[in-house]
Amino acid sequence: MMTEPRADPVLLGEPAELCQLGALILWRELRDVWGHVSCRLGEDGSFALATVRWRNAGFDEPVMVFGADGRPRDDGPVPVELPIHTEMYRNRPDVGAVVHAHPHAAVALSAAGATVRAITQQSVIFGDGVPLLPGHFVDSAELGAELAESMEGHGAALQRGHGAVCTGPTLAAAVTAMLYLEQTAQQLLWAGTAGGAAPLPGALRAHALHRRGVSDVLWRQLVDEVKRERWR
Repeated sequence: MMTEPRADPVLLGEPAELCQLGALILWRELRDVWGHVSCRLGEDGSFALATVRWRNAGFDEPVMVFGADGRPRDDGPVPVELPIHTEMYRNRPDVGAVVHAHPHAAVALSAAGATVRAITQQSVIFGDGVPLLPGHFVDSAELGAELAESMEGHGAALQRGHGAVCTGPTLAAAVTAMLYLEQTAQQLLWAGTAGGAAPLPGALRAHALHRRGVSDVLWRQLVDEVKRERWR
């Protein structure tokens, strides 16, 4: 059963606006134009999706709606790796949003055969390490289903030398996971120059702070910045 997101207008806005905001935030924070974000529209497996392009600065890039079969209901660009989204929603009813991007430090870490794991309080969600998967394009239903299965029990995965996929019950959670995935990858690379990062202490992993919606804080801050810029 899907986890119901909290009743909050920042988290429960119109799907089109949420996808636009998510795409714009990913561009601003990761400087990667090839990603895409989506959020589930209903139990039938339909979803809204926005691709990350510089034109999102003016929200000119269309937000498209797809059926569970991956067929678009609108005209617009269809990502080559659309099966990331179709198969995740088909096979993972607990997932409410999906983000695919190519964060630079995380991809570098994956190319070295390493993964992202919990070393700070912001990286608690990555536990002892997220799956490190082959780096091929997920451009078929079979590969999409394999990805969804590989991510069972994980909110993130690395595609070796390629990119990353993050999921969550809300778009806020999925985007936040992607941003913290990249932050943690940078920290792991920095720590490697000083002998390596120690595992996160158990007390920090178990702290109640991580069970009180603290993951929404970064999303809220970034959305506020974006909206303030639009209102100028």
